[in-house]
Amino acid sequence: MTELTDWCAPMVVVPKKNNAVRICVDFTHLNKSVCRERHILPAVDENLAKFPHAKYFTCLDACSGFWQIPLSSESRLSTTFISPIGRFCFNRFPFGISSAPEHFQRRMSQVLDSLPGVVWHMDDILVYGATEHEHDSRLTAVLQRLQDAGITLNADKCQFSEERVTFLGHVVDRHGVHAGPEKLRAQWRSCSMAARGGP
Repeated sequence: MTELTDWCAPMVVVPKKNNAVRICVDFTHLNKSVCRERHILPAVDENLAKFPHAKYFTCLDACSGFWQIPLSSESRLSTTFISPIGRFCFNRFPFGISSAPEHFQRRMSQVLDSLPGVVWHMDDILVYGATEHEHDSRLTAVLQRLQDAGITLNADKCQFSEERVTFLGHVVDRHGVHAGPEKLRAQWRSCSMAARGGP
């Protein structure tokens, strides 16, 4: 792009686990001027307490969630970043903008809020039911709402109709919520460091 802009951020390319690359832009200076919506994200514990009698679960992952939100032409220019081959800007909500999480949570609330048997934390969605029929009925309604809203899912990260799933780093099953393997490893590392007197 050649248009003059008030903002221009630096970028860096980061390799991903699947051998793809992620373009990361440092919006530190822009974020100082971003007006936040102040839409409160629910606490993880609050979400995990909502399905005490559930036995069947589906985890859905919105594919590159923030990128599913188009930006206005005015907002696009604010996301301008510089690269070795010129300046570019985002057409969709980029990662790194301070208001992105609460804005995406509000959008998801508008789509899913009235449906029973579903909780979400930004792009992570959990559908649950006490019976297989109840679960399937709720899942159908959720998928229909997501389709109507144009929200696409990452099939590789979705888990359908399971009795045990991982959601927000916790293992969820009919017996309740348990710490996931990553959380247990992090706790173990923390305790080991504390026992040694530091890092």
